[in-house]
Parts: sequence; structure tokens; C-alpha cells
Amino acid sequence: MRRIKWLLSSALVLTGIVVGQNVLAADMQSGIKKYNAKDYQGALNDFKDVLKAKPNDGLCHYYMAMCNQCLARIGEAKLHYQKVIDVGPASLKANAQAGLSQLDKVTVRYGGGSSASAGSGTASAPLVVASAAGAKDGKDGKADAKAEAKPEGKKPNVKRIIMFYSDSSPGSMSMESTWDDAKQKYKDIEFTRLNVADPSNAEMISQYGVSSYPTTVVIDQGGKVLHNQAGAILGDAFSTMVDGYLKKK
Repeated sequence: MRRIKWLLSSALVLTGIVVGQNVLAADMQSGIKKYNAKDYQGALNDFKDVLKAKPNDGLCHYYMAMCNQCLARIGEAKLHYQKVIDVGPASLKANAQAGLSQLDKVTVRYGGGSSASAGSGTASAPLVVASAAGAKDGKDGKADAKAEAKPEGKKPNVKRIIMFYSDSSPGSMSMESTWDDAKQKYKDIEFTRLNVADPSNAEMISQYGVSSYPTTVVIDQGGKVLHNQAGAILGDAFSTMVDGYLKKK
């Protein structure tokens, strides 16, 4: 009788574990779905539920970093990227490091031109990539009127944008919606996605020195590389980066 009770008790515990794991998996999938739909706050709520049970889940921290980055919560994004570097799987650490490096080049600006404090979570303006990443950073936060105007009939300075991606890279997956939006926005630019697992792309990977994924390469009309950056460039940060080159004479 005792053995039967013990078996029943063990079965209940195992059932509880399985149910708990299924709930966590459902929350994770729900969060990823919301992230891809650009519902970053809704995704964060799901990912927070996952972390309550699995505080060292590297993939979850990675997605939380990207959500906070898209919401201009720079301080929080950095904390989660650092957590991935500390406890996450090796496959994510390089992308997390690239994310941190990207955030070091980012300034969050308000409409009036003042800088938001990192991690405040209150910024309403989009992320602006600093000049090191290729964007124009006006001292007073106002756009140069001459730079805004694109001469009629003149081809844009950017001819082609290449994204080197891997199907096993969460960062590559995270850029899909940003990439699709950019293709619709910039009709005069050629967009090319190259899978690093395809042997036919090996020469291009070597040519542009690609070592981590995703990597974004921007090329001008003369074939010159304007921008070569590892790590996911998301949402407004991507548009700002492209616009910075389009405005250059």
C-alpha cells in the first residue's frame, strides 16, 4: 500500500513538472509571437513569467534584451544582454556581446533634443544610432533641412544592403520583421539575405569578414562598404541607420 501511495505521489509530481514545463513553453512561444508582431511590452510580460520559474534561461534573457532595446530601455536591455553573456548558451553569447556593443553606440533622444537616461523606459523617440554607426547626430536634435531633401531624380547613396543570417541564430530571427518593413520602405535599395550555411555564400562571407550572425552590410552605388555591423539592428534603429547614409551627399 505504501509503495502504491509513493508511486501515485511520484506520478503527481512528474505530472506537475510536465504541466509546468508546458506552461513555460507556451509563455515562451507566446512571447516570441508577440515580439515578432512588435508587441514588445506584451512579449516582456510573457518572458517575465518564464524567468520567474527559470531565472537563468539564456534565450528568454536574450529576447527580453531585444524587447527593451526596441522600447528604448537601454539600461534594462544591457542588463539582459549581460545576463546572456554570464549564464546563456555559447551560441547566444556572441550575439549578446554584439548587442551590448551596439547599445554603446546608441543615444536616445526626445523631440526637444535632450538625452534620456539609460534604462528609464520613458523615451518616446526612436533609437538613434550614433555617428560611429553611420547616422547623423545633430547637436540640437534638429534635422538638417538640406539633408532632409533628396534631389529629384538622383539615385540614393545606398545601393544594396546584405544581411548574413543563420537559421539557428535568435538574433537573425529577430530581424525578420525589421527586414521586411525596410524592404517595403526603401524601394530603391536592393535587399539581399544570405544564409551562412550555404556553401555558395562562403566567398561573400570571407569578403566582408563575417564572423557572427546576423551581420548587416550596407554598400553604396560604387561598391564601397558604408557599414558593416554584427548583431541584430531592430526597428527604428535600422531605419535611422539607413536614413543616415541616404542623407549624405
